[in-house]
Amino acid sequence: MPGMSLTSKDVRNHQNDPGRGFRLPLRQPLLRNALALGVFGAAFYFAYRYGMSFSHVTASPFWFPDAVLLCALLLVQPRWWWAFVLAPLPIRLSVAVPLDVPL
Repeated sequence: MPGMSLTSKDVRNHQNDPGRGFRLPLRQPLLRNALALGVFGAAFYFAYRYGMSFSHVTASPFWFPDAVLLCALLLVQPRWWWAFVLAPLPIRLSVAVPLDVPL
């Protein structure tokens, strides 16, 4: 209609309408962060296995698992960093490491 304009209240109501658009069902922050931690763990595991498949003759400028960790830390809130820093520890200790790699 000519002459109609949206007010800021109309825009806010449109943005907060739960029936509009796609919404993730993960509204609980704890559940969302637990899912993110699980996805991170899987990505870190595969990056670690892939990184360990290269020879260890020279140092690598990019270590794939650390790149995954950096991306995860950039995407989550700083208060969850402790969980994402500690999560790779069991992966690093349990995945088979060649004998010639120093501890």
